[in-house]
Amino acid sequence: MVDLRDLSITKERRHKLPLTNEKAEASVIGALLRSGGSAAKHCIGKLDADSFTGVGLGRIYSACLAAYTSKGRIDLILLDDELRRSGADNVTELVRIAQGAVEECISSSNVAFHVQLVRECWQRRRLKLELSRLDDALDHDEPIGPL
Repeated sequence: MVDLRDLSITKERRHKLPLTNEKAEASVIGALLRSGGSAAKHCIGKLDADSFTGVGLGRIYSACLAAYTSKGRIDLILLDDELRRSGADNVTELVRIAQGAVEECISSSNVAFHVQLVRECWQRRRLKLELSRLDDALDHDEPIGPL
């Protein structure tokens, strides 16, 4: 049987893995908007708003998918409309961020790769949180509960 206290040996290694990749996050947003929505098939079911750490990117992503679901396509005008409909208070700033993502996105052909990068970082953040919870529970001899 493995002693869960041995997990602390890997603490140094945990800090070497990046927990965010804002370039990949922006690339996903840029690809969604540049492709008119055809890149959405690579995102749906793999990412959600919590997958994004960049300023406003989670909110933009949610609005992109909502626009795609209701209109079958995505562009900056539909994004603006969806953000306003959802009650975002900083629509102009969010559209500016999305426009920057489109300008930096050279091609939407690599969206599947960037979705995977964002997903892996999101999974590492969740794993780090769980490992931290486990470390705390073990330090205080508390029951661990379900993982």
